[in-house]
Amino acid sequence: MAEQLTRRRVRIRHRRYACRMGEIDLVLETPETIVMVEVRYRQRLTRAVESVDRHKRRRLRACAQFWLANNPTDKPVRFDTVGVCGGAPAFRCRWITNAFEMDD
Repeated sequence: MAEQLTRRRVRIRHRRYACRMGEIDLVLETPETIVMVEVRYRQRLTRAVESVDRHKRRRLRACAQFWLANNPTDKPVRFDTVGVCGGAPAFRCRWITNAFEMDD
């Protein structure tokens, strides 16, 4: 997945960024946006995506605010969710752009 992102002009700023509020799986930067990505593995893609509940979104927002306080930027921030299921070599992914907002 990292190679695909690099080809799309997406820079990986952090993998597994952790702070006292929680963890963000990937912090990416495009020419226009900072993207906070939560990756979830489940047996079914729908369950993987749905597992990012209100509590998890709250923790991701708090962690993102901490990251932004330490990495100032003028770029807008968005939250994406990646659902993953299956096993090697047949993993299936579903990438949801703008899965939720900072203010939800």
